[in-house]
This record gives sequence, structure tokens and C-alpha cells, in this order.
Amino acid sequence: AFSEIVSGGISSLTFNTIREKFGIGYSVYFEPTYIFEDKLILSLAIPGFEKEKESLLEKAIKEFENSIFDKNLEKYVKGRKERIKLKFEKLRTNLFERLRKEAFLIYLFEETLENLYNKILKVSAKEIRSFYEKLGEGRIVKILPK
Repeated sequence: AFSEIVSGGISSLTFNTIREKFGIGYSVYFEPTYIFEDKLILSLAIPGFEKEKESLLEKAIKEFENSIFDKNLEKYVKGRKERIKLKFEKLRTNLFERLRKEAFLIYLFEETLENLYNKILKVSAKEIRSFYEKLGEGRIVKILPK
């Protein structure tokens, strides 16, 4: 739910902050890479990242973090949920794509596409903040291009 709301697409917080405002990379993905029973690995991937812009990265990440705790997050989450509803309706009408994604989701989360999207639509800004705070308890590892 976190990555579906704060990442994905040109209207996302990650894209607007890291790509649009700071001009770092071509696109931005902030999503689960590995999911284990007791831990989750989230990756911030920035295709087209330029080593010269490394000094801007910390500032961009800090600004992204500030937007998670900004008072306007509720409005943003509401808008993203509208986007998610449209995305789900489009997926629902494309049977081939739906079956492909649904098989993956059932395997990974033991959830149907519809159940998973309904859960995402119930996520609040408060839950997004709480999840992000828990990320701070983990480790941050940077892997930069040569």
C-alpha cells in the first residue's frame, strides 16, 4: 500500500520531489524489493541517476521525508486513491492483465487483486506516516553508479 500511494507514476511524491524538483534521474521507484516474514526491503531506484547529483540526493530524500509528515499528506493520499481506483477499473476490464497480476498477488500475498486494492483504499495518511517512521529503524544502504 505504501509504494502504491507514495510511488508509481508522475504524480507521486517520490517522482515530484526527486525527479521534478531536484532533477535527479529519469524516473523514480520506491517499492518493496524483497518481502520476508520478519522484514521488508524497500528500494529507492533512480534510473538515469548521475553521480554529479549525489550531493542533491540527501536533500531530495529529506524533502521527501518532510512531505510524508506535511499537513497536506491527507489531501495527497485522497488524490492518489482516486488514481488507484481508476487504475483498478482499467485492470478489471483487461482480463488477460488481471489474471496475470492476480496470479502473482495470490502467490505472493494470498490475496485477490480486488481484495488487495480494497485494502489499499482504506490506508490513511496516519498509517503511511507510521510505516515510514518504522523504516527509520532499519538500515539505509546506498549503491551508486561508478
